[in-house]
Amino acid sequence: MPPTDEEYAVTARCALMAVARSLDRALSGREPSRSVARLRLLEIHELEKRAAMLGDEGLALEMREAWKQACDRAVAVFGMSMLDQPRPTKLPPSAP
Repeated sequence: MPPTDEEYAVTARCALMAVARSLDRALSGREPSRSVARLRLLEIHELEKRAAMLGDEGLALEMREAWKQACDRAVAVFGMSMLDQPRPTKLPPSAP
């Protein structure tokens, strides 16, 4: 039996709190991690998209606000380039 909307909302909020704590760790310390922060921002954005797909406007709005705040915190640490799309890295050719 799939979870109810209320059960999903509770699970999504718990996931959001866990990802937000991980983002805080990525942004603090002597050497903040841009790659981890970017991954956490993507995770928060995915939570927002899932809430919107379920049609729960209140939860989607809550997740959207969390995503905006997380972006603002990342920009405060890394600057506006944090919001740029990541460039694909060239992989070395595979050995035959």
